[in-house]
Amino acid sequence: MNLHATPQRSPAVPESYRVRHHYRYVYTGSIYDVKQRLIMIPPNYHRDQQLVAYDLDVRGPSGRVSIDWLSDLFGNRICRVEAERVDHALDFEAHFTVRHIDRGPPTDEPDAEQLRAYLGLTALTAPDAQVKAAARAIRGQASTQTQSAELAHDWAAQSITYRVGVTGTQTPAAMALHLGQGVCQDYAHIMLAVGRDFADVTSTSGVFSGSATGKLHWSKQAEAIESADSAQAEGAAA
Repeated sequence: MNLHATPQRSPAVPESYRVRHHYRYVYTGSIYDVKQRLIMIPPNYHRDQQLVAYDLDVRGPSGRVSIDWLSDLFGNRICRVEAERVDHALDFEAHFTVRHIDRGPPTDEPDAEQLRAYLGLTALTAPDAQVKAAARAIRGQASTQTQSAELAHDWAAQSITYRVGVTGTQTPAAMALHLGQGVCQDYAHIMLAVGRDFADVTSTSGVFSGSATGKLHWSKQAEAIESADSAQAEGAAA
């Protein structure tokens, strides 16, 4: 008789994180008819990541306030907030919990129609001659998609100078380049324009560019990745 029982191994507890994401806007005077488009909460599933719970706290508005949730073409969870008035400051504070899951290797490859969404141009990301020239130069230097993305990032980072008040939510990448100045959303639009110009829209090659937020790297130290334009005003989606 074996008197030594084999210990039962407990199932591994999924690695999880609780994330706090906070934006605060301060105004010099009262503003009215506020419309904000937020991408602060990740989708239910993001490759090996699962969303467990989330909440969003909106502080500062007075009068009528409405909050609506929807998803965009890329699977991002979008929150539209409308407020009648804000006297001094407007805070958006999101909390969400995500956990690491093993979903195995992808079983289905996205088809060309799905990939086309990442290549399509918009009014904010249509390339001009400067963007096209930069894309050609990067294609000539890079031998992999990773190198192309890194070079596009570096080029976009030095293409304009950061300055508030020069551009708005409807300023195209080409105009920001012409002005030589802009803010976070302009850098994002410029990099999207360059990345999308790498590929021929009739093929499935190139760097596929889209907006995403809330994806964690599951390593010893979690690093949150958010899109540069994750809290831009209504109508400024890239």
